[in-house]
Amino acid sequence: MKRNRLVLIVLFLIFPLIKIFATPQAPDKLIYKGDTLAIFSHPLVQLDNYLSLKPQFFGDKKGCRSTDCWKGYQVEWLIDDNQLYLTGIFSRCFNEDGIKADLNELFGSKFIDGKVKADWFVGDIVANQGKLLTVLGYKFIYEKELEMQFDKGQLIETKKYVNSKVERAVYSRKLEE
Repeated sequence: MKRNRLVLIVLFLIFPLIKIFATPQAPDKLIYKGDTLAIFSHPLVQLDNYLSLKPQFFGDKKGCRSTDCWKGYQVEWLIDDNQLYLTGIFSRCFNEDGIKADLNELFGSKFIDGKVKADWFVGDIVANQGKLLTVLGYKFIYEKELEMQFDKGQLIETKKYVNSKVERAVYSRKLEE
């Protein structure tokens, strides 16, 4: 009985430390109206053959992995004429290892003019804009957010949220003092 109690006490002491070592994830990039925005949505995973395609992203090259990118890659997207396009899949450490997926090899005839029409994607993408206000666990809070709704890759609605206008609770302000 004392041993079980000791184990529980140790677990309760260690468990909070796990969160301390958690790493916020690196965002994908979305180019929209000339601005490069950070997104934490994953439109690529909706692709029908995503699971079989993912191991082929970099061919026989081994891309870099890091704790701030559980996927092992980052994706670059573009919205052009209200259509979502995939424009690049990069190894997480692209600046160091230079490994980029060959979209022509992966998508064949769907790869046109340096991009792939993301006609498989149905759902929302939330893009962050402006200054980073705070990080709550894995959630980044920016001054502004754009919520974009897509149907078969076509942008059908955009909503803008301004987080910097939200009044902070007195309690959270006192914590910073």
